[in-house]
Amino acid sequence: AATGLQHGGLPVAAGAGTVLRHSETAAEEAKGVQPSAGLPPLPSHLLPRLERLMEEERIFTQPDLKLDDLATMLGTNRTYLLRCMKEEMGMSFSEYINRHRIAYAQRLHEENPKLLKSEGAQMVGYSSMSSFYRNLHSYEGA
Repeated sequence: AATGLQHGGLPVAAGAGTVLRHSETAAEEAKGVQPSAGLPPLPSHLLPRLERLMEEERIFTQPDLKLDDLATMLGTNRTYLLRCMKEEMGMSFSEYINRHRIAYAQRLHEENPKLLKSEGAQMVGYSSMSSFYRNLHSYEGA
């Protein structure tokens, strides 16, 4: 998929200016079914507050950050938050957090090239080097 569009400083897959969505959602849309048909609209204030928590408070650096914790910080519930992430950003909670972590790790390394990868991984919220490297290879340059 093409990349280059930015969402909260992170590149997202896109085509013709739209975020790619989960395959089930795309299949539903192809059939003319709205993915959130019958559900209340998403809270419009959720995304800006989520981005503020990520960019200003860097909550993604908490190694044990859970979806429920993030939903509580945003004053919503996990269902709305998951739906918002899937429909508005085209990604899961873990992908969203990991993309922020990898982007921040890359920024830290650029600012301090002598920083050990293990130190950077720990600073951005990874407790496992294998998780760090797996996500680094998945999202590096994405």
